[in-house]
Amino acid sequence: MKSRRMPLMAVFFCVLGCTVLSAAPPQTLLARDALVGKWKASVTPDDGGKDSEDKLTFKGGQFTSDNEKTDGFDPANYADDPGPQGIGAKFTVTLTNKAGDTAKWTGLSTGTEMDGTLVVTRKDGTTKSYSFKATKE
Repeated sequence: MKSRRMPLMAVFFCVLGCTVLSAAPPQTLLARDALVGKWKASVTPDDGGKDSEDKLTFKGGQFTSDNEKTDGFDPANYADDPGPQGIGAKFTVTLTNKAGDTAKWTGLSTGTEMDGTLVVTRKDGTTKSYSFKATKE
């Protein structure tokens, strides 16, 4: 009798364990998934200047902007915050370069689209503000 119960109990606990694991809170996965990947961005200066294209990458907890990278800004860790009901995510990240300038990106991703702001502050205190819209590649 004992030998028949063991396999049956093993199946029961396996099914129970799989059910519990699949019931993990969705916002934990969706928030991070809403950001991870490569994004094609259109960046618009708030002063009415010419738009520029950029590629944004969220990978391994780090954010990279191809345009900022060419200007000497290093990739940095980003902070994310799940949106309402765990759908999408807000993020913020500040990049720095050796000259002492900063580029602060903030935005909201729905998983396929993203929009937000960029504020570049030079070491001398001057700032330039931008808005951006991006789509996931």
